[in-house]
Amino acid sequence: MHTIAAPTNFLVTVSGQQRHAGSTPMHLRHDAFLACCELSLKLEQLAKDSSSPDTVATVGKVEVLPGAANVISGDVQFTVDIRDSNYETKRSLVEEMRQFVHAVEVSRGVKITVEQINDDLPTRSDERIITLLEQAYREKRIPYHKMISGAFHDSMLVGRFAPIVMIFVPSKDGISYSPEEYTDYGDIALGTDILAETLLQMAQN
Repeated sequence: MHTIAAPTNFLVTVSGQQRHAGSTPMHLRHDAFLACCELSLKLEQLAKDSSSPDTVATVGKVEVLPGAANVISGDVQFTVDIRDSNYETKRSLVEEMRQFVHAVEVSRGVKITVEQINDDLPTRSDERIITLLEQAYREKRIPYHKMISGAFHDSMLVGRFAPIVMIFVPSKDGISYSPEEYTDYGDIALGTDILAETLLQMAQN
């Protein structure tokens, strides 16, 4: 693992106008949920168009009120998770998102508040430890791939005061954080061997 892509998280609240679905013409609506949808699609596009291949943007949790089948949503609250291995690229995307928020407020006649929860800095792995890891992989003839970590790990916080690196082992079909996640015991053993060899080399140097 070369870099931990740090998250910037937001809690977004959209306040529209709750009205009856049958008696409110389309041109008189201020639908909070549709404003949420528009923002979500824009975030997806911003991430896809980013100059960094590591940029990702996710709307993970949405609460729609009042949540009735025949009522136009009056309020929506949703989370935004933006991550990148490059802080400046991430910061630029956040600014574009904020500008689009204002445009949606104007076009849909809603009020949107954006509360920033955190804004973490990406953490780079220690180059000396990476070199030792690569040496261990080559000596044991185990194929490896240097990559970024898109997931938030404790190592990101530890990296503020100590050198860090992470070893990943393959998961079937690349699935993680899911009941379907599975890693072969043989791959776990190989990862453990690499860890032990690297720790031994660090202790001797």
